[in-house]
Amino acid sequence: MKFYKKTAVKFAASAFSLIVISSCAKHFDVKHSEYKQYAMDSQLNADSSMLRYYAPYKQKMEAEMNRVIGFTTAEITKSSAPESLLGDFYADAVLAESRKIDPSIQFAFPTTKGGIRTSVPKGDITITHVFELMPFENEVVILKLSGQNMKILIDYLATSSGQPVSGLRMKIKNKEPYDVTIDGKPFDVSQTYTMVTSDYIANNGDEQKSLANPLERKNAGKKIRDVLIDYISEQTKNGRKITPQLDGRIVVTND
Repeated sequence: MKFYKKTAVKFAASAFSLIVISSCAKHFDVKHSEYKQYAMDSQLNADSSMLRYYAPYKQKMEAEMNRVIGFTTAEITKSSAPESLLGDFYADAVLAESRKIDPSIQFAFPTTKGGIRTSVPKGDITITHVFELMPFENEVVILKLSGQNMKILIDYLATSSGQPVSGLRMKIKNKEPYDVTIDGKPFDVSQTYTMVTSDYIANNGDEQKSLANPLERKNAGKKIRDVLIDYISEQTKNGRKITPQLDGRIVVTND
């Protein structure tokens, strides 16, 4: 997945080299210059030599971005509800792949509802779909939290009417959390908890004050986008399709 970056770097380096060589080959003695404005519109002809130069790179880029890595049996939709199909899928994928890095991770809070950019349509899932879902360069971060900081995070999840999580279940009434379980066990403020998130959130993104001073922090050195691609690719390799569904991990009640 580093190919699209290398392509851009190669193109930029080659273009710069051509400019340097050209400028060294000639000496310009500018005595007088006259300003003239050129319109950048459909009347401007494309540089055919430049088009021929980058066309092979463009074709390789498009082939990679259109590569199918999985299949979803239904549209994976985003929403502002306490729980969404896309929020569950996103968090489950990050948790599953991050546990390969650190098996002690108990839950995932990789993004906020606002951080999920778009839904994934039913059918084939391509690299482009993942880029549209996660266009940012956010990376995986693993944190160990005290029980007190975990309580602050749980309260945030409740007051914001839920966020994309995996490994954590809770009910919310009047913006207050109850029946909270983490990795299948009731929340205990005297315990410590290990979570996976993004560097954006870990760096106080969206004012996540509970994560500002973790007991431990480990940067995994892997992009969230690559984690999603790896997860989808593995499902396909194992003959599984993505089957989005809600499981009631965050429920707002009036009881």
